[in-house]
Order: sequence, then structure tokens, then C-alpha cells
Amino acid sequence: MVKQSIDSPWSRYRATVGYYKTGEWLNVDWTLSQFSRQKKRAIEKYCEFVEEGTYNDPPLKELQGPLALGRDKFVTKVLAKLPKESQKDQQTLETASKNLCFKYLL
Repeated sequence: MVKQSIDSPWSRYRATVGYYKTGEWLNVDWTLSQFSRQKKRAIEKYCEFVEEGTYNDPPLKELQGPLALGRDKFVTKVLAKLPKESQKDQQTLETASKNLCFKYLL
């Protein structure tokens, strides 16, 4: 984890804000175009957008099991719609991953 987005070496944030030149394989123009037609303004708005999200709770914080994301009431409602046999056979994400890897020989 980094304190500022610009410090993350593994994200495309630095390239998107023009901190360094990108290779042909990374086109940041489309991303910036979602914020403004003017590149300078687009970069400013993009930076604001990223920083706003930095201080929010992560979306997976309320993940309950591998099937549903949300508050207890919503999760209960979604899981109740599953066939009874599926409800009994809930797997952890780790178990599901292992089973998939085994099935597809990964």
C-alpha cells in the first residue's frame, strides 16, 4: 500500500497523469477522455477522481462468501434465491480456487 497514488509503481496512474511517457501498448487517451476533452483538465479531474476513491472503504470489505457482495439483508435475499443444494455447498474462495485449478489442471 502507498500513501499517494503517484507512488504506486504497479499501477498505470503515473502514466495516465503524464509522469512518464507510455509505450505503444498503453493508451491513456481513452481513460482521460472520460474526464474532459482538454488533456490538462482531464488529468486534473482524473487525479481528483482517484484521490476521492483512495479514502473510501474498499468495495470488497463487505464481501460475504464467494457469491454475494453487500449488506447482510441483501446477501440473505440473494442467497435465498439459490437452489437449496447450492446453499448447502458454499465454498470458501480458497477452496473454489483450488477446485477450479484442479479441474482445469492449472
